[in-house]
Amino acid sequence: MNRYPLMVATGLLLAAGTPSPPREAPAAARANPPAVKLAAAAAAPVPFAAGEKLRYQILWGPALAATATIEAVARRPFYRREAWHFQVRASTVNAARLLFQLDDQFDSYTDARTLAGFRYERYIHEQGKKETHVTRLVGEGEPPPADGPAVRVPQGTVDPVGLLFALRARDWARTAKWTAPVFDGRKLYELRAERVEGPVIVTAGGARYVVYRILLRPYHRGKEVAGTRFFVSLANDPARTPVLIEAQVPLGSFRVELHSAPR
Repeated sequence: MNRYPLMVATGLLLAAGTPSPPREAPAAARANPPAVKLAAAAAAPVPFAAGEKLRYQILWGPALAATATIEAVARRPFYRREAWHFQVRASTVNAARLLFQLDDQFDSYTDARTLAGFRYERYIHEQGKKETHVTRLVGEGEPPPADGPAVRVPQGTVDPVGLLFALRARDWARTAKWTAPVFDGRKLYELRAERVEGPVIVTAGGARYVVYRILLRPYHRGKEVAGTRFFVSLANDPARTPVLIEAQVPLGSFRVELHSAPR
């Protein structure tokens, strides 16, 4: 199975109400080298703040299938650069859990200046099996790390978790299209984003929002990934809050609705 649609539908686009306790990363994944003096470079302006936590409900057809949280955990020095730590935790619920037990956690470490990802951690707990994957990303032209393997990617590459925050960093009232490379831990995709509506009114979680609606289409090796599209509705508010995500993937159609605002 192509893991990209599943990862985005359950990792990036899902959200949590009562998530499972976080699984502790192995020592190698938790290690943070001693802080060093960081290069004087301004962080990219963003509409979100450290500590923001968004909770969502995910509907598969008419039924509640999963919950998740999408969180901007912190902005701090990490691996000798100023970085954002983003996290998604997702769990299936109700009848969907009887069909497919899923309790996953995804952590993204993103350069605060460029918003490019440089470390992506996946803690997969599905159907009673646990897997841990840590991927370090190095942009073209950058020196490889001296303390472990890394994947060479184009400059500006984001991971699936950092992608949503990168979308929010753009002013969609003035942006019509945006393209970015996305590495999901296994494959490199080109993600093409296009504003298709806005400002318009949508309903999510029983509330009405004025939003800009963004169409996302993933491409792999120049060809659009079949049967896979996403519509992200970003509120026309200072935080550009993601209030609704509609996913069309081979597994079916998912509707991801904001359940509670940042706290």
